[in-house]
Amino acid sequence: MHTTSRHRILGTVAGVIIGSALLAGCTTQPGADPTSSTTTKSATPTPSATSTAVAAPKSDDEAQTEAGKTLQREVAAANDALNNNGEGMDEVAKYATGPALKTIQQSAEASRLDKTTRSGKQVMTVLSGYSGELVADGTKVPFGSVTLSVCNDTSDVKYVKADGSENQRPASDQTKLNVSVIYSPTDRAWFVRNFEQVATSC
Repeated sequence: MHTTSRHRILGTVAGVIIGSALLAGCTTQPGADPTSSTTTKSATPTPSATSTAVAAPKSDDEAQTEAGKTLQREVAAANDALNNNGEGMDEVAKYATGPALKTIQQSAEASRLDKTTRSGKQVMTVLSGYSGELVADGTKVPFGSVTLSVCNDTSDVKYVKADGSENQRPASDQTKLNVSVIYSPTDRAWFVRNFEQVATSC
């Protein structure tokens, strides 16, 4: 069991693919099977007045539903921010934390430095999921940690260089990810914490 903070990144952000998908903290090692039962994680997200406040989940179905909603809000906010040279990153921070938020920020910064322009939308489709207990600031939250298996589609995303040429596309426009979404009892809100690539197709 370990403790995390929304503003303290734990470990190395690996497998970042700047110029293609928002693979926040991605690795290519096989991930946990989202059909499994439960997991226990510890996290201490710091308060954020801009988060979407909801009560702690009372069931696995409720947890997965709220986690899925948060993921879609995060993806929409990230699409907007990355398509506008990083403007709107505060909106992304309402729904993302840890490695997920850090990698989106790094992607925006890399585009600015390379003078590339992003367009299009990344789409994530939830395939399955499961929840487990989360411990945050000493508080146990049943169903407070959710892992979602998603199909990550970046076929609509393009990065164009200053000379008008398009960046090389990734080997696959559709990858399978495990997405970690956690509940903060302090914020009364869900946050996308990490993305792990588990397959190069979906």
